[in-house]
Amino acid sequence: MSDEGSTAETVHEVGEFYQLLTTQLESAFGRRHPHWVRGEIAKVYEKSHMYVDLVDAGSVSSDTKRPVLNAHCWATQWAPLKRKLASEGVTLTPGVIVNFYGYVDVYAPQGKIGFTITQIDVQGLLGDVARRRQELIARLVSEGLIDANKRVAMSPVPLRVGLVASPGTEGYSDFTGQLAHSGYGFAITLVKTAVQGEAAPPQIVSAIEALDAHGVDIICLVRGGGSKGDLAAFDDERVARAIAGCATPVFTGIGHTGDESVADLVAHTRAITPTKLGEEIAHSSTGGIAATFASRRRGFSTPPMGCSTKRRNTWPSAVER
Repeated sequence: MSDEGSTAETVHEVGEFYQLLTTQLESAFGRRHPHWVRGEIAKVYEKSHMYVDLVDAGSVSSDTKRPVLNAHCWATQWAPLKRKLASEGVTLTPGVIVNFYGYVDVYAPQGKIGFTITQIDVQGLLGDVARRRQELIARLVSEGLIDANKRVAMSPVPLRVGLVASPGTEGYSDFTGQLAHSGYGFAITLVKTAVQGEAAPPQIVSAIEALDAHGVDIICLVRGGGSKGDLAAFDDERVARAIAGCATPVFTGIGHTGDESVADLVAHTRAITPTKLGEEIAHSSTGGIAATFASRRRGFSTPPMGCSTKRRNTWPSAVER
């Protein structure tokens, strides 16, 4: 066996080799030489720091051999970035394509090459959010769901009101205050839900389904103003489909003037604010009661069950779940 050349080449210890590798990588891609990297989020985990597995966005999604970059954002950098994303209604979730700015780091004890994130392209993410929103709307239109709830028959005197809201909030108070001062005996069945955050969509869906089965005249989905992030739950596909599939007319009063969610688009009737929604329901009931009693005077039908011309002092008649 020839040992020719064995004394001419340097043999590195593993630690020395990683030191050389780190030096080479950092000279081109280290802290002083950051780069933008684009990819699709495969996994994301947060516990003060944020960890994300970024896969090649240009590969076929079913390809199990897609390149993976283990990226992370340390807590001091992640906290302000997270607040900025939340204010714009953006959440980092699997499937989202994102641009990260940062630098390479090498962790020799585990033999890993990582990527430290220092900036996130928020505008690019907003473009992706807008694209996915439009794709959702297109799906709802193609499936005939965008107008499904609008075709549900409306009670002429909607006094039995199902309410999906968070008690104690400004939106809740603005809406219920309009009904309380209307002079009519609205009976409120309240299902309390979160109206922002990750827990909100499934809770809203459950509330709509419960009220639909309860037998109310209308279901009102109410939330006061806030940032895009605060209102993001109402762009959720699960909420949109729950409204579209509801056998009861769903009314929305979400956000401020100018806000328009996917929930608004699929609802039977949309009001621009919770206050305006309360006004419109009170007005609708007033008109329905007037028409009902006009027909009675002409000798036609009797008033619907629950209709009363007296002012009642039992406001609100609420069932909380």
